[in-house]
Amino acid sequence: MADQQGKTDPMLLDSQEAALEPLEPDEKGASLDVGPTPDVIAETAVRLLPRA
Repeated sequence: MADQQGKTDPMLLDSQEAALEPLEPDEKGASLDVGPTPDVIAETAVRLLPRA
């Protein structure tokens, strides 16, 4: 699978997508828009990380 990286768009299998559930109120997490550039996505993710 590693040699296939970058050759196709990443996607979930139907069974994986069907198993997705929204986070519960007591679960930590975030949703990120994948529309922006990878740099913008990474910057957003870093901003959402808790600071030590």
